[in-house]
Amino acid sequence: MKYEFEVLAALIQYKYPNTKLIANATGISERKVQGVIHTLNTELGLCIEKVTGAVSDQQTTYLHIRSWGVFESGAALKKQLATVDLVKSKAARLVIGKKRKALCSFSEKKAYSDSVKVQNYRESMRLEGIQPAAFSPEQGKQQLQRKREELIRLYTTKAQEQLSHVG
Repeated sequence: MKYEFEVLAALIQYKYPNTKLIANATGISERKVQGVIHTLNTELGLCIEKVTGAVSDQQTTYLHIRSWGVFESGAALKKQLATVDLVKSKAARLVIGKKRKALCSFSEKKAYSDSVKVQNYRESMRLEGIQPAAFSPEQGKQQLQRKREELIRLYTTKAQEQLSHVG
């Protein structure tokens, strides 16, 4: 919904907005802007139409909100959208894009892979309703191997018990 909010803010804040202007103002690609406008039209019932008119003695095509769909008159939403700082949101989007750097060495790739595995493990445990103990990379490989073997034994015995109940 963040993209939709920013696109709507650009539609409100600019007098004659088009997809290129919205893309430049928000830092969102033109293709994504077109998709967001389509989503706003189909899912939220807004009627955003392309209008061709004379602007400064030139024929220009721009976007205009004819009706606000599920937002009724749009008055409350317009107040909020008028205060959205598109420059900040664009800058934040560009900073996020620049933070990713290429992983060059094998050790960087392995460290990244291990950190993702730990994040996934924590998230899986949280979804199961278990609060995992704080994991520290200093834990020895032997300790982790012991825990792994314990879990394998536990699930193997459970599987064998289930098979014995079935048979």
